[in-house]
This record gives sequence, structure tokens and C-alpha cells, in this order.
Amino acid sequence: MMVSTNGMKRIMGMYAKRIGADFVAITKSAQDWWGLEKFRVHPFAQAYERTLYVDADVFLTEETPDLFEVVPAGHVAMHDDWSQLPSFEWVFEERRNILQSQELPMDNSKSVLNTGVVMCDRKHASIWNPLQQGVILADEVGLGKTIEAGLVLCQRWAEKRVGHEQCTAIP
Repeated sequence: MMVSTNGMKRIMGMYAKRIGADFVAITKSAQDWWGLEKFRVHPFAQAYERTLYVDADVFLTEETPDLFEVVPAGHVAMHDDWSQLPSFEWVFEERRNILQSQELPMDNSKSVLNTGVVMCDRKHASIWNPLQQGVILADEVGLGKTIEAGLVLCQRWAEKRVGHEQCTAIP
């Protein structure tokens, strides 16, 4: 199943057809803030064995591989934009601001995971679920808890709930 927010529907539909995936375009805004629109993927991620979310500003070409084949089952994957960035100062500044707000040490890793391209299995559908209460992320090593935690923090920040009764534990 391939899901996308509004825009680039024709090209994304052709890509989905080429790789043999169902295609759903989420077209009408339903959230107060545009950054929360992608959380509307949740019911699709629950319904399908695997879901590929592609944001409206992502360009797919005829050379774009079948991401269902590229990403192993059981993993959550996002595109790493690091090699595509013309400059990096803004990345470190944003990280510093977010990490300082949470009193966490600076992370200078050379990775920028783009939540505009996300592949996940049904068992990880919760990454698309808007939180009503708290959340506990726990499973085996390497199944995407760190990515899920990042999405949770982004959502809480967007909802202006970061810092209220929140605990982040990272091994």
C-alpha cells in the first residue's frame, strides 16, 4: 500500500502501478497544522501488511526502485537526506535547539532522516497514531523504536505538549 498527501498524484500513481502497490492520495486537509496531515496514514498502516508513505514534495522518477523490495520486512525506514543537503549549519542548529529544550546532549551525527518517505510494517502502524495519552515503545533490538520515538517527539512538539510529563529513555 502506498499513501501520499495531496500533490504529485499522477506520478505517484504511476509509480504505485509499476511496483504493484495500491495507491491512496490523502487530498483534503483535515488538521489544524499541516505537519500533522501525515498522521492520517494510521488507518492505512493498520489495514495493510506494509505501507509506504510518500510526501507530496517527493519526486519519484522512472529509476526509483521498488522500495518494498529495498526495505526489508520488519523494519521502519526513512530516507537519509544528508548527502543531498547543500549546507548543514541549519541541521546542527535545529538539533541543538531541540536537544537543549529537552536537556539532552548534542548529537553531531551526519544523518537527516526525512519523514516524507517512510516505509513501515503493520506492527509499526503506531508511528502514525496521534497520541491521546502517553506512549511506551518497547520491542526487540533494531525494530525502529528510536525512529518511532522521534516521530512521537515531533508530534508532541507540534501539539505544543513537549515537556509535560515526558520521559525519553535511549539505551
